[in-house]
Amino acid sequence: MSLIICDIDRFREYNDIYGSLAGDDCLRKISEAIEKSSEQLSCLAARYGADKLAIVLPKKDAINAAALTEQIARQVKSLEIEHSGSDVSNYVTMSFGIASMLASGINKSEMLLIAADRALYQAKRTGRNRKVIWNNSYLKTTMKQS
Repeated sequence: MSLIICDIDRFREYNDIYGSLAGDDCLRKISEAIEKSSEQLSCLAARYGADKLAIVLPKKDAINAAALTEQIARQVKSLEIEHSGSDVSNYVTMSFGIASMLASGINKSEMLLIAADRALYQAKRTGRNRKVIWNNSYLKTTMKQS
């Protein structure tokens, strides 16, 4: 099982500049990009907290999850949603945290969630617009999205 926790880079700034209606529209477009990117996979995507999204990929490993983040990033990039408040790009970008494990039971599921969330924050700390894959010997892979 893999879990992707992601968020829109500098989304609070986006809302401050363009307003909450534009923010809602941006979220809809991002949701559609995720849906389009993941239509071949059996996964569940949902809003997680105020400004994050979670994508659960049963029976998929970190390689599948990383490939999905690349597809999502390409879809989001193609939308060319202007973001003048971003220090990453002139357009909306996303950061992704990925964790995978053989999950069964509450403790393992909670560990998966914590690992994906930590990976997301590492992606944000290292420059945003990238994915970080968590593995049991800490963070091994940090890649900027193309």
